[in-house]
Amino acid sequence: MFQVTVPCVRAKSIREALAMAADGGRILAGGTDVLVLAKENMITSERLIDISSIPELRGIEINSKKIIIGAAVSLTEVMTHPLIRAEFPALVMACDVFASPQIRNRATLAGNIANASPAGDTIPALYAYDAIVQIRGRSSGSPGGRRSVPATEFVSAPRRTALEPGDLITEIVLPRTHGTHKGMFIKIGQRKSLAISKTMVAVATTEFSAGTIKHIGIALGAVAPTIIRLPDAEALLTGKKVTRELARQARAFAEAAVRPIDDIRSTADYRRKVSGVIVERGLLGLRILES
Repeated sequence: MFQVTVPCVRAKSIREALAMAADGGRILAGGTDVLVLAKENMITSERLIDISSIPELRGIEINSKKIIIGAAVSLTEVMTHPLIRAEFPALVMACDVFASPQIRNRATLAGNIANASPAGDTIPALYAYDAIVQIRGRSSGSPGGRRSVPATEFVSAPRRTALEPGDLITEIVLPRTHGTHKGMFIKIGQRKSLAISKTMVAVATTEFSAGTIKHIGIALGAVAPTIIRLPDAEALLTGKKVTRELARQARAFAEAAVRPIDDIRSTADYRRKVSGVIVERGLLGLRILES
Protein backbone atom coordinates (compact mmCIF):
# COMPACT_ATOMS: atom_id res chain seq x y z
CA MET A 1 0.00 0.00 0.00
CA PHE A 2 1.28 3.47 -0.92
CA GLN A 3 1.80 5.81 2.04
CA VAL A 4 2.68 9.49 2.46
CA THR A 5 5.52 9.71 4.96
CA VAL A 6 5.82 13.51 5.06
CA PRO A 7 4.65 14.77 8.49
CA CYS A 8 1.65 17.11 8.60
CA VAL A 9 1.11 19.90 11.14
CA ARG A 10 -2.01 21.99 11.69
CA ALA A 11 -1.68 25.78 11.71
CA LYS A 12 -3.97 27.69 14.08
CA SER A 13 -3.64 31.12 12.45
CA ILE A 14 -2.48 32.76 9.23
CA ARG A 15 0.57 34.13 11.01
CA GLU A 16 1.51 30.65 12.23
CA ALA A 17 0.96 29.15 8.76
CA LEU A 18 3.19 31.82 7.17
CA ALA A 19 5.92 31.17 9.72
CA MET A 20 5.78 27.44 9.03
CA ALA A 21 5.77 28.00 5.26
CA ALA A 22 8.76 30.31 5.52
CA ASP A 23 10.56 27.49 7.29
CA GLY A 24 10.09 25.15 4.33
CA GLY A 25 6.62 23.67 4.72
CA ARG A 26 4.01 23.11 2.00
CA ILE A 27 0.49 24.43 2.42
CA LEU A 28 -2.59 22.24 1.99
CA ALA A 29 -6.27 22.93 2.62
CA GLY A 30 -8.49 20.03 1.58
CA GLY A 31 -5.53 17.77 0.83
CA THR A 32 -7.46 15.77 -1.77
CA ASP A 33 -4.52 15.66 -4.21
CA VAL A 34 -1.82 14.75 -1.69
CA LEU A 35 -1.60 11.08 -2.72
CA VAL A 36 -1.59 12.00 -6.42
CA LEU A 37 1.28 14.46 -5.95
CA ALA A 38 3.18 12.07 -3.70
CA LYS A 39 2.98 9.27 -6.27
CA GLU A 40 4.42 11.67 -8.85
CA ASN A 41 7.24 12.62 -6.45
CA MET A 42 6.02 16.22 -6.43
CA ILE A 43 6.02 16.68 -2.66
CA THR A 44 9.53 17.74 -1.75
CA SER A 45 8.80 19.69 1.44
CA GLU A 46 9.86 18.35 4.80
CA ARG A 47 6.33 18.81 6.16
CA LEU A 48 2.77 19.65 5.12
CA ILE A 49 0.88 22.53 6.74
CA ASP A 50 -2.86 22.03 7.17
CA ILE A 51 -4.72 25.38 7.05
CA SER A 52 -8.24 23.90 7.02
CA SER A 53 -9.07 24.97 10.59
CA ILE A 54 -7.85 28.57 10.48
CA PRO A 55 -10.95 30.68 11.30
CA GLU A 56 -9.95 33.61 9.02
CA LEU A 57 -9.90 31.26 6.01
CA ARG A 58 -13.18 29.48 6.69
CA GLY A 59 -15.71 32.14 5.73
CA ILE A 60 -17.48 33.69 2.73
CA GLU A 61 -17.72 37.50 2.91
CA ILE A 62 -20.05 39.59 0.77
CA ASN A 63 -20.24 43.28 -0.05
CA SER A 64 -21.71 45.29 -2.92
CA LYS A 65 -18.64 44.85 -5.14
CA LYS A 66 -17.34 41.34 -4.50
CA ILE A 67 -17.65 37.95 -2.85
CA ILE A 68 -14.59 36.86 -0.88
CA ILE A 69 -14.17 33.09 -0.48
CA GLY A 70 -11.69 31.93 2.15
CA ALA A 71 -8.96 29.52 1.08
CA ALA A 72 -10.31 26.79 3.38
CA VAL A 73 -13.92 26.99 2.18
CA SER A 74 -14.98 23.71 0.57
CA LEU A 75 -16.46 23.36 -2.90
CA THR A 76 -19.68 22.11 -1.31
CA GLU A 77 -19.94 25.33 0.67
CA VAL A 78 -19.30 27.35 -2.49
CA MET A 79 -21.87 25.57 -4.65
CA THR A 80 -24.62 25.68 -2.01
CA HIS A 81 -24.25 29.38 -1.17
CA PRO A 82 -27.44 31.15 -2.39
CA LEU A 83 -25.76 34.30 -3.73
CA ILE A 84 -23.00 32.38 -5.51
CA ARG A 85 -25.65 30.16 -7.09
CA ALA A 86 -27.52 33.25 -8.30
CA GLU A 87 -24.58 35.28 -9.63
CA PHE A 88 -21.92 32.70 -10.55
CA PRO A 89 -23.82 29.75 -12.07
CA ALA A 90 -20.94 28.49 -14.24
CA LEU A 91 -18.77 28.11 -11.13
CA VAL A 92 -21.54 26.24 -9.34
CA MET A 93 -21.90 23.87 -12.33
CA ALA A 94 -18.14 23.25 -12.32
CA CYS A 95 -18.18 22.43 -8.62
CA ASP A 96 -21.11 20.09 -9.13
CA VAL A 97 -19.16 17.82 -11.50
CA PHE A 98 -15.92 18.00 -9.51
CA ALA A 99 -15.00 14.45 -8.44
CA SER A 100 -17.43 13.04 -5.84
CA PRO A 101 -19.51 14.52 -2.99
CA GLN A 102 -16.97 13.29 -0.45
CA ILE A 103 -14.11 15.06 -2.24
CA ARG A 104 -16.18 18.23 -2.76
CA ASN A 105 -16.70 18.33 1.00
CA ARG A 106 -12.92 18.69 1.41
CA ALA A 107 -11.54 20.25 -1.79
CA THR A 108 -11.25 24.04 -2.12
CA LEU A 109 -11.14 26.62 -4.92
CA ALA A 110 -7.79 27.84 -3.65
CA GLY A 111 -6.37 24.32 -3.69
CA ASN A 112 -7.65 23.62 -7.19
CA ILE A 113 -6.02 26.69 -8.72
CA ALA A 114 -2.86 26.23 -6.64
CA ASN A 115 -2.45 22.73 -8.12
CA ALA A 116 -2.37 24.45 -11.53
CA SER A 117 -3.54 21.48 -13.57
CA PRO A 118 -4.65 22.32 -17.13
CA ALA A 119 -7.63 20.07 -16.37
CA GLY A 120 -8.58 21.66 -13.04
CA ASP A 121 -12.38 21.72 -13.20
CA THR A 122 -13.07 24.99 -11.39
CA ILE A 123 -10.27 27.04 -12.98
CA PRO A 124 -12.03 27.88 -16.29
CA ALA A 125 -14.92 29.38 -14.30
CA LEU A 126 -12.49 31.42 -12.20
CA TYR A 127 -10.97 32.73 -15.44
CA ALA A 128 -14.37 33.47 -16.97
CA TYR A 129 -15.49 35.40 -13.89
CA ASP A 130 -12.26 37.45 -13.67
CA ALA A 131 -11.50 36.06 -10.21
CA ILE A 132 -8.66 37.48 -8.14
CA VAL A 133 -6.28 35.36 -6.03
CA GLN A 134 -5.27 37.04 -2.76
CA ILE A 135 -1.80 36.03 -1.51
CA ARG A 136 0.13 36.67 1.68
CA GLY A 137 3.82 35.91 2.16
CA ARG A 138 7.39 36.94 1.56
CA SER A 139 6.94 37.53 -2.18
CA SER A 140 4.83 40.57 -1.26
CA GLY A 141 7.87 42.28 0.28
CA SER A 142 7.51 41.15 3.89
CA PRO A 143 6.67 37.88 5.70
CA GLY A 144 3.02 38.94 6.11
CA GLY A 145 2.73 41.11 3.00
CA ARG A 146 -0.29 41.00 0.73
CA ARG A 147 -0.72 41.03 -3.05
CA SER A 148 -3.49 40.36 -5.54
CA VAL A 149 -3.06 38.33 -8.74
CA PRO A 150 -5.75 37.89 -11.42
CA ALA A 151 -6.65 34.23 -11.87
CA THR A 152 -5.73 34.57 -15.55
CA GLU A 153 -2.16 35.47 -14.53
CA PHE A 154 -1.82 33.16 -11.53
CA VAL A 155 -1.02 29.94 -13.43
CA SER A 156 2.09 30.19 -15.60
CA ALA A 157 2.50 26.54 -16.67
CA PRO A 158 1.33 23.08 -15.59
CA ARG A 159 1.89 22.86 -11.81
CA ARG A 160 3.51 26.33 -11.76
CA THR A 161 1.90 29.41 -10.24
CA ALA A 162 2.62 32.90 -8.97
CA LEU A 163 3.16 31.44 -5.49
CA GLU A 164 6.70 31.59 -4.16
CA PRO A 165 8.21 29.75 -1.17
CA GLY A 166 6.63 31.09 1.99
CA ASP A 167 3.41 32.22 0.25
CA LEU A 168 -0.16 31.39 1.18
CA ILE A 169 -3.42 31.91 -0.73
CA THR A 170 -5.86 33.53 1.69
CA GLU A 171 -8.92 34.20 -0.49
CA ILE A 172 -10.46 33.90 -3.93
CA VAL A 173 -12.33 37.09 -4.85
CA LEU A 174 -15.24 37.09 -7.30
CA PRO A 175 -16.10 40.58 -8.63
CA ARG A 176 -19.86 41.23 -8.69
CA THR A 177 -21.56 42.76 -11.72
CA HIS A 178 -25.05 44.21 -12.10
CA GLY A 179 -27.54 42.65 -14.48
CA THR A 180 -28.97 39.24 -15.26
CA HIS A 181 -26.46 36.47 -14.60
CA LYS A 182 -26.28 33.39 -16.79
CA GLY A 183 -23.62 30.73 -17.19
CA MET A 184 -22.80 27.32 -18.55
CA PHE A 185 -20.13 24.76 -17.75
CA ILE A 186 -19.64 21.76 -20.02
CA LYS A 187 -17.14 19.00 -19.23
CA ILE A 188 -16.25 16.18 -21.59
CA GLY A 189 -14.73 13.10 -19.94
CA GLN A 190 -14.97 9.33 -19.80
CA ARG A 191 -17.68 9.68 -17.16
CA LYS A 192 -19.85 12.49 -15.79
CA SER A 193 -17.77 12.65 -12.61
CA LEU A 194 -14.64 11.12 -11.07
CA ALA A 195 -12.84 11.52 -14.40
CA ILE A 196 -10.21 13.95 -15.62
CA SER A 197 -11.55 16.25 -18.32
CA LYS A 198 -10.72 15.72 -21.97
CA THR A 199 -11.90 19.28 -22.57
CA MET A 200 -14.22 21.71 -20.81
CA VAL A 201 -15.61 25.21 -21.15
CA ALA A 202 -17.02 27.84 -18.80
CA VAL A 203 -19.23 30.57 -20.26
CA ALA A 204 -20.25 33.39 -17.93
CA THR A 205 -22.40 36.37 -18.90
CA THR A 206 -23.97 39.43 -17.40
CA GLU A 207 -26.83 40.70 -19.53
CA PHE A 208 -28.79 43.91 -19.78
CA SER A 209 -32.53 43.58 -19.26
CA ALA A 210 -33.12 43.15 -22.99
CA GLY A 211 -30.94 40.04 -23.14
CA THR A 212 -27.98 41.86 -24.67
CA ILE A 213 -24.60 40.77 -23.30
CA LYS A 214 -23.02 43.38 -21.05
CA HIS A 215 -20.01 41.25 -20.14
CA ILE A 216 -18.92 37.75 -21.12
CA GLY A 217 -16.09 35.44 -20.18
CA ILE A 218 -15.30 32.22 -22.08
CA ALA A 219 -12.54 29.91 -20.87
CA LEU A 220 -11.43 26.44 -22.00
CA GLY A 221 -9.55 23.82 -20.01
CA ALA A 222 -7.47 20.70 -20.78
CA VAL A 223 -6.63 21.99 -24.28
CA ALA A 224 -3.39 23.92 -23.63
CA PRO A 225 -0.62 24.07 -20.99
CA THR A 226 -2.85 26.44 -19.00
CA ILE A 227 -6.51 27.41 -19.05
CA ILE A 228 -7.20 29.80 -21.94
CA ARG A 229 -9.65 32.66 -22.47
CA LEU A 230 -11.18 33.46 -25.85
CA PRO A 231 -10.87 37.28 -26.09
CA ASP A 232 -11.80 37.41 -29.78
CA ALA A 233 -15.03 35.50 -29.16
CA GLU A 234 -15.78 37.62 -26.10
CA ALA A 235 -15.30 40.82 -28.11
CA LEU A 236 -17.51 39.45 -30.88
CA LEU A 237 -20.39 38.78 -28.49
CA THR A 238 -20.18 41.81 -26.18
CA GLY A 239 -23.05 44.22 -26.78
CA LYS A 240 -25.05 41.69 -28.78
CA LYS A 241 -27.64 38.98 -28.28
CA VAL A 242 -26.42 35.44 -28.92
CA THR A 243 -27.51 34.05 -32.27
CA ARG A 244 -26.71 30.75 -33.90
CA GLU A 245 -24.42 32.51 -36.36
CA LEU A 246 -22.45 34.26 -33.58
CA ALA A 247 -22.20 30.96 -31.71
CA ARG A 248 -20.76 29.31 -34.83
CA GLN A 249 -18.21 32.12 -35.19
CA ALA A 250 -17.19 31.67 -31.54
CA ARG A 251 -16.78 27.95 -32.25
CA ALA A 252 -14.26 28.78 -34.99
CA PHE A 253 -12.34 31.08 -32.61
CA ALA A 254 -12.13 28.24 -30.08
CA GLU A 255 -10.83 25.70 -32.59
CA ALA A 256 -8.14 28.17 -33.69
CA ALA A 257 -7.08 29.12 -30.15
CA VAL A 258 -6.60 25.74 -28.47
CA ARG A 259 -3.24 23.93 -28.32
CA PRO A 260 -4.20 20.37 -27.38
CA ILE A 261 -1.99 17.30 -27.12
CA ASP A 262 -2.41 13.58 -27.73
CA ASP A 263 -2.46 11.60 -24.49
CA ILE A 264 -4.00 8.50 -22.94
CA ARG A 265 -7.41 10.19 -22.58
CA SER A 266 -7.84 11.69 -26.03
CA THR A 267 -6.28 12.88 -29.28
CA ALA A 268 -5.38 16.47 -30.05
CA ASP A 269 -7.69 16.47 -33.06
CA TYR A 270 -10.64 15.30 -30.97
CA ARG A 271 -10.00 17.95 -28.33
CA ARG A 272 -9.76 20.71 -30.95
CA LYS A 273 -13.04 19.79 -32.64
CA VAL A 274 -14.94 19.14 -29.43
CA SER A 275 -13.69 22.40 -27.89
CA GLY A 276 -15.41 24.27 -30.68
CA VAL A 277 -18.56 22.21 -30.27
CA ILE A 278 -18.89 22.83 -26.53
CA VAL A 279 -18.24 26.56 -26.90
CA GLU A 280 -21.10 26.72 -29.40
CA ARG A 281 -23.34 24.59 -27.21
CA GLY A 282 -22.46 26.59 -24.13
CA LEU A 283 -23.49 29.82 -25.80
CA LEU A 284 -26.71 28.37 -27.18
CA GLY A 285 -27.41 26.87 -23.76
CA LEU A 286 -27.65 30.34 -22.27
CA ARG A 287 -31.11 30.49 -23.89
CA ILE A 288 -30.77 34.09 -24.94
CA LEU A 289 -31.19 33.48 -28.67
CA GLU A 290 -32.79 36.21 -30.72
CA SER A 291 -36.29 35.27 -31.72
